[in-house]
Amino acid sequence: MKKIIALILASIMITACTACDPKAGVNDVTPPPSSSTQAGTVVDNLPTAGLNNTLEPTETFFVPEPTVMTEKTPDANTSGTDNSKPFEKGAYASTFVKTPEKAAFSSPGYMGYTIANSVKDLEDYMEKFGSMFDFDSEFKAQIKKYDESFFEAKSVILIMHEEAEGAGSGRVKTVEQFDDYVAISLVCDTNWASYSDPSSVKREKWHCIIEMNTDDIINNDVTVFEFE
Repeated sequence: MKKIIALILASIMITACTACDPKAGVNDVTPPPSSSTQAGTVVDNLPTAGLNNTLEPTETFFVPEPTVMTEKTPDANTSGTDNSKPFEKGAYASTFVKTPEKAAFSSPGYMGYTIANSVKDLEDYMEKFGSMFDFDSEFKAQIKKYDESFFEAKSVILIMHEEAEGAGSGRVKTVEQFDDYVAISLVCDTNWASYSDPSSVKREKWHCIIEMNTDDIINNDVTVFEFE
């Protein structure tokens, strides 16, 4: 009787040890989680931001640093003088000219900005938008100095600008050269946020005229920003 009991106990122990053997019942055993010491990969089957749990960007983006151009005082508005001498590289001059809006006009399209590289370009500009603005005021007097000698090395950028009546002309904040374009930032003299209904404010139209070396106008491409 004792031998039978001993045999039964031995059989139970052998069965228990067999179940503990990792080689037995392979399909019933869950493999240990994978691990890695490489940053930004999977550790313990969970995504990680890096070894020290710090964020690691997948890409590095290059942000170009612009070249800030230098403003100079525009030459006196006199015709018949030699205007062919270019500015020093990276310099520009700016003038604001009040350009009254006509009471009745038919606009051939919104201007945005226009680059004039010749006297004819200026004439074409005035012809195209003559129904919109009174160019016979200060505008024509200002552009008299832009003769063919001026356009030998320089160009003119024309930007329509708007202010509340009596507020002032505004100003050029910065002119910046990027790798493939020029960015011009204008600042308003009008605090438009101070009006409860800006659309009801009586306005005056101005032209911002920027003189610049033709070679400094990258790709003949300009972006204009306006700030209050």
